[in-house]
Amino acid sequence: MTHGSLVERLSTGNEYVSIPEIRASKAGIEVIGFMHKGFRASIELHGSEDQPLLEPVVEVEGEDPGECNAFRFAARKCRRR
Repeated sequence: MTHGSLVERLSTGNEYVSIPEIRASKAGIEVIGFMHKGFRASIELHGSEDQPLLEPVVEVEGEDPGECNAFRFAARKCRRR
């Protein structure tokens, strides 16, 4: 789970939902588990190795701020070169 002093995956949960694998690098949730009373079962939803189940997306005026180095507290237009 750890590589040197860096944590690669995090986990959290409560009595209703468990989220045992969260990628620390991109905050992608790989697995979510929960109990379903109607099915009388524990349900687990998984993403793939390449793509997590859920992944946050940040856009500034419709642009990915990481691609144009425009990530600031004030939104700026991404200038293409």
